[in-house]
Amino acid sequence: MKQGFYMGYDASRLGEDALRRQARLLLDTGLYRAGYRTLRLGRVERFDAPEKLAASLRALGFQLDFTVAPEAGVDGVAERIQALGAGMLTIDGSDREAARNLAAAFAGKLRVAVAAEDAAEWAGDCADVAELNVIQEDDDFFEITRNRLDSCRDGDTDVARSDANLRRAAMGAGGAWSAGNLPLRFDMYRNQAIFMQTAILGCPLVLAGDIAELPGETLALLTCEPILRMAKAGPGGVARYYDPWHALLTKPARDGATWALILNRCHGDQPTNLLPADLGWEGRFSLRQLPEDRLVGANLETFEAHLETSDHPETPCCGLYLAERIRKI
Repeated sequence: MKQGFYMGYDASRLGEDALRRQARLLLDTGLYRAGYRTLRLGRVERFDAPEKLAASLRALGFQLDFTVAPEAGVDGVAERIQALGAGMLTIDGSDREAARNLAAAFAGKLRVAVAAEDAAEWAGDCADVAELNVIQEDDDFFEITRNRLDSCRDGDTDVARSDANLRRAAMGAGGAWSAGNLPLRFDMYRNQAIFMQTAILGCPLVLAGDIAELPGETLALLTCEPILRMAKAGPGGVARYYDPWHALLTKPARDGATWALILNRCHGDQPTNLLPADLGWEGRFSLRQLPEDRLVGANLETFEAHLETSDHPETPCCGLYLAERIRKI
């Protein structure tokens, strides 16, 4: 079983002092306690004494990840893993064949990520994580939720062609793909939608930037236990497109229970609903809204939701639910 999912912080562009400050903030804000414990160091050659730095970070309880070139020798990488005490290895995917060979050498020994350059398919059989890194700094909410975390093709509502579903299939059981670090630069409801979509897809939850600048509502979102519980439960995918912009994403929770995310990814006021067939069931179901854990239906044949998007910035653009099948006696 692969070990693709993780939670952490991207420090690959930071110097040692800034890195130590963010590590301390992870501890002080409760993010570490919530599970953000993997520090992505990037290329460690930029540090004067990487082994000493790594030892001090491990002493605080962090797991470490570092990046190597695809042509790096297996023996040299193994020595660096041991010297740093790393629990994760990221391989530059610029040379696919070399990256695959290096990943295969360490498969099962620690978490292996490959920078797959928006092509998860070739990394699926050699890595735990396919790093796509497709989110751009100037991407708006629509671009992230439609085309980075999934796909949005005009007139096309075929879930078999969903990028999210194709990536899930490529990575296999326990594997994960990442579109990039969490882009939490929007208003509360847009950040919530991006975070929930990332979580239901089972993508790694990786922070970046200055944690001290995160508002309290964002910290509460990032540490919300019901959402994190869902995130850790493996990969999810798209169950239905109501149209190219409105999507239903689902993930099994346990036998007879499924998480469902109704998401408005773009403009429009399309009514949306949830049916037993979307969950692979027949008959009736109960429904609780998360993260509030509020019962919204005890004996339903269908559930209808109406969600706005950033045309209406003070209203939610997604709804997260836990559906439980009502079995006939």
